[in-house]
Amino acid sequence: MGAGRRREEPGAAAGELAITTPLRFAVIGLGNIGKEHVKTLSSGAIRQAELVATCSRSKPPELPDTVDHFQDHRQLLSAAKPDVVIVATPTMEHKQQGLDVLGSGCHLLMEKPVGMNILEADAVRGVALQEGQRFGVMLNQRYDPAYRKIKSLLDQAALGPIQRIGWTLTHWYRPDVYFRVSDWRGTWRGEGGGLLLNQCIHNLDIFYWLFGMPVSVYGECQFGRYHDIEVDDEATAIMAFDDGCRASFVASTGEAPGSNQLDIVGEEGALRFDGNRLIHTTLAESVRQHSATTRDMFSMPQATANELKIDESPNQHAELIQDFVDAVLEKGPLRTGIGEAVPSIELANGILLSAWRNERLSLPLDRALFAEEFDRRLAQSSLRERERLDVKIDMSSSYR
Repeated sequence: MGAGRRREEPGAAAGELAITTPLRFAVIGLGNIGKEHVKTLSSGAIRQAELVATCSRSKPPELPDTVDHFQDHRQLLSAAKPDVVIVATPTMEHKQQGLDVLGSGCHLLMEKPVGMNILEADAVRGVALQEGQRFGVMLNQRYDPAYRKIKSLLDQAALGPIQRIGWTLTHWYRPDVYFRVSDWRGTWRGEGGGLLLNQCIHNLDIFYWLFGMPVSVYGECQFGRYHDIEVDDEATAIMAFDDGCRASFVASTGEAPGSNQLDIVGEEGALRFDGNRLIHTTLAESVRQHSATTRDMFSMPQATANELKIDESPNQHAELIQDFVDAVLEKGPLRTGIGEAVPSIELANGILLSAWRNERLSLPLDRALFAEEFDRRLAQSSLRERERLDVKIDMSSSYR
């Protein structure tokens, strides 16, 4: 089908979005991740989906001839009339483009994060959707088989009550060239943050997905410690839950090779994931029971460790897009809707605000207090001078 034509299914109720098959997709933003989405949609990997339009400053030579290209996203929305729009532009453009897409009546699938801060996330989350209109976010790490396995075990209470959580994420190393070729990265004005909002936003989403929201957070951050940037490139946080459990979260873009190690300790066992292997340790009796009944002062419960098999990692973005298509066509539940994307931004901003004020903060986050601190930094921020360098880009190396 050419741009501007719709094949509508009969029977749509008045005021409800008509469903077309296949769903007509458009991608706004053809940076690194946007090109990956174009490749996925053009490959035929997504059932009942076709790519009909893209938008960026210049048309890439590898774009299929069957796909219309625009330089203005509003023109794309008007002329191409897509059903679903993927927004994959720099963070500073997400809020307005997201509002424009939703206002046009299209379904929206947005790259992370949905805004530069919790205030922008609240703004797009609060938009009233039309009947049947869907707003999803690329929370693709939820499709990682290791995290799915951990989620399943926690849902089964396989570890008993959780006592402690520790996550070290120092594998997010980035060289200076990563920032030098971009005018928006590494600035408050361009992306609203650094390590926490860019690299670690998926990890913070997994943290929320697995454990829920803590009730308080204390954060320490360093800004431009390893790079010539304004924003955070190292962070340490301690989060507290209302049942007494504590979680530590340590991350950096300045260490090599770094590590990705998640430890979840419960009264009846533990899980350790190092990015490759998932080890499940079970106890013959719970810590609580053993502690109350043993007469051996230096004993501990008998422990058995087993490595759990993890299925081969799928194309997480393709799975998520397919789920989004199925949810639209079948009017089923949306796994990664906008409501699921806001908590990770709240955690990232909470750690930042705690670091700025050097105090433990209660959650939910005080929006007015965050706005005051953020706006002060935004007023002193500007975009970078982008350098034209010949660089190597392997997106598969960024999925850590």
